[in-house]
Amino acid sequence: MSGDKVAARTTMSLIYILSEEEQQTAYEEAEVYDLLAQQVLTPETYFWREGMEDWRPLSELPPMPGRAIIPSRRTEIPDTDQAMAQPQSLVEEPGSQSQNVERARRKKRKLAGRYYFKKNPVPLTVALQILMVGSLGATVYFIYLCFDKIYGWSTPDSITAILGTVDVSSANNSGVSPGDMTFFLHFIEILLCLHLLIEIMFLTWIYITNKNCRGFVSNMTYTPGWAVAYFFIPIVNFFRPCQVIQEIWKVSRNPRSWIGHRNSVLVGCWFAFRLSMLILARPFHTSYSDSDIPDVRALGTLLYMAVVEVNVVLVELTGLVLISVITWRHLKWVRQGP
Repeated sequence: MSGDKVAARTTMSLIYILSEEEQQTAYEEAEVYDLLAQQVLTPETYFWREGMEDWRPLSELPPMPGRAIIPSRRTEIPDTDQAMAQPQSLVEEPGSQSQNVERARRKKRKLAGRYYFKKNPVPLTVALQILMVGSLGATVYFIYLCFDKIYGWSTPDSITAILGTVDVSSANNSGVSPGDMTFFLHFIEILLCLHLLIEIMFLTWIYITNKNCRGFVSNMTYTPGWAVAYFFIPIVNFFRPCQVIQEIWKVSRNPRSWIGHRNSVLVGCWFAFRLSMLILARPFHTSYSDSDIPDVRALGTLLYMAVVEVNVVLVELTGLVLISVITWRHLKWVRQGP
């Protein structure tokens, strides 16, 4: 048997058990039958394995060849002679303190719901939404000013203007004065500070959301601390942040069977736009920077800043949708429960 077939067989044999605290634990199929035989697990315990659409009770698990049938959960009448022979000190009283504490915990979990927030993400999400909408408006206005100064919007094809394929040294542009350039540089500085604040709050949101997801399920791959740290590790930050957000997206979609969900196209687009910022890290209009005409060099700089901000708009727009959808899903699961 090849290595791939062995790995596939091993994956298929894993059974995920859902505890009363909504904690998921993976067991081998043989271990589940052993735990059932030992009455550590009951037929009412929920399980999930690859290929299933939802969690089901263990009473629906088909018997394994050579294994005993799943025991039914019933109270057996003890043998009278054995009960009389048992010392009274070993008989546990029905109203013992440990049982009362456990009943209180179960009642509290039932009243509060199985899904809960370790930290409420709503205030931070609302603050991020307000900042992102304000940043989007200011960025779009900055892009408009740049292209209006460069081309005067006299170019019939606006797409070629956005792509920068129109020569800014042509007679169609209105030129730029030193005062205009100072204004644009101050404007871009304000936008950079705003983008930096949004980035810090977004990383904080990732930490809180990952922590809440771990309150829903227990078998997530990435911890809250590493989920943020991956954004700052060279080379790793080319792929790992996307995997972190994809995992959060899957858990938010359905915590009970999140492992089998597909990756989100929205998360892929958001991360692709973030990576494209690396391509725009250096100006691509090198001919403008080498020009002997000051106006051409200034217009080339404005064109570069405008194209960068267009990419920022795409990042923040997809990010705005992303945080809104995930937070809304978390609220839904906390309110309605499993």
